[in-house]
Amino acid sequence: MTITRIAIILTLALGMAADVATAQTPPAATESASTKNPGRVKWERRGAATGRPIVIVPSFGLSPKHWEKLVGLLESNHPVYLVTLPGAVGVPAGGPPYLDNAAASLSEMIRREKLEGAIVVGHWLSVPVVLRIAADESVPVAGVALMPLRVKPPPPDVRATLAAEYIQRTQAIQDDMWKPSVRMTIQTLTDDTALHDSLQDELAAADRAAYTACVGETLADLYEDMLPRIRVPVLLIANVTLPMKSDHEEIQSMTVGQRAQMMTDRLKTLFPGLRKCQFSTIRDARMFMMHEQPGPLSRILDRFDKKLADPDFAWDSTPPQVPSTQPGPASQPRS
Repeated sequence: MTITRIAIILTLALGMAADVATAQTPPAATESASTKNPGRVKWERRGAATGRPIVIVPSFGLSPKHWEKLVGLLESNHPVYLVTLPGAVGVPAGGPPYLDNAAASLSEMIRREKLEGAIVVGHWLSVPVVLRIAADESVPVAGVALMPLRVKPPPPDVRATLAAEYIQRTQAIQDDMWKPSVRMTIQTLTDDTALHDSLQDELAAADRAAYTACVGETLADLYEDMLPRIRVPVLLIANVTLPMKSDHEEIQSMTVGQRAQMMTDRLKTLFPGLRKCQFSTIRDARMFMMHEQPGPLSRILDRFDKKLADPDFAWDSTPPQVPSTQPGPASQPRS
C-alpha cells in the first residue's frame, strides 16, 4: 500500500457522534468554540445524570452527528459528551501542532467538567489525540476505547519526509477537485449512499488547510513512544468485513473467526508496549462501526465499563518495542 493510499484512508475514515436526548435526561450542556479562542474543542452533553461518563471524539474534520445511533443506546445509562475537534465546520482550527493542541483542549474540558473515571472514545484521526489523553496521568480518565486505522505505519526515520510529501501533494489539488476526491475515497469506506453524501459535505466544508496539516502530523507521529507510558486500560476495536466480501482469494477462504483473529493480531503489532489492554471485533462492518453496527459497539463499551469497575480483572498486554528515535514534524508526546 502506497503512502498516498495510507494518507487518503487516514484522511477520510472518520468517526462522529450524536445528539439524541430523552425526556428523562437533564438539559444538554454545551460549549462552543470561540472565534476569539481558536483551537479549542466544542462539546455537548447528552444522556443520563449519573453513570460513567463516555466522551466521544470524532475524527478531525467531522461533527458528532454520525454517532447518533450509538448515543441513543448509551445515553440511558451514561452521561455522553460529544466532542468536535478544531477545524470542523463552526469550530476554529487554531494552529499547529494540531494533535497536541486538540489534546490539551480536550484535557482541559475533562478536568473542568470533573469527568473522573470517564471512558474516552477515539476513531481514526482522533486516535492520536485520545492516546495523548491516556498517556497524561494528570487527566483523570478510567480508560480509552479506540477504533484505529489498521495500516502499518512507515518506519520512524521516513515519516517526516512522507508527511511533508503528502501535504505538498494535497495542497496541489485544485479547489474544484477537492470535493470529488473526497467522495471517491468515501465510497471505498462504506456502502451507505446517504452516509457518502453527509461525510463528503462535512469534509468539504471543514478547514482544508488545518485538516491537511493534521493528517501530516498523524503520518509523522511517533505514537509508539507514548504507549508504554499509558497506565489506564486501552480497548482496541477492529471492524471485520465478511471474508466472502473480500477481493483477495486467501481471505475469501477464511472463516469469520479466522478473519477476526487476523484483525486482532494486527492490532497487537500496531500497538506495542501496552500494559493493560483488551481487544474486540465487530463483524460485518466497515469503517463506520458506530453507524453500521451500533448495537454490538454499545455492548462492547458496556462490557468495558464493567471491566473497569472490577479491580481483579486480568487485562491483556502487548509485547514491547524498542522506542523510535527519529523525530517528525509533529511535536513529541506530552509527558
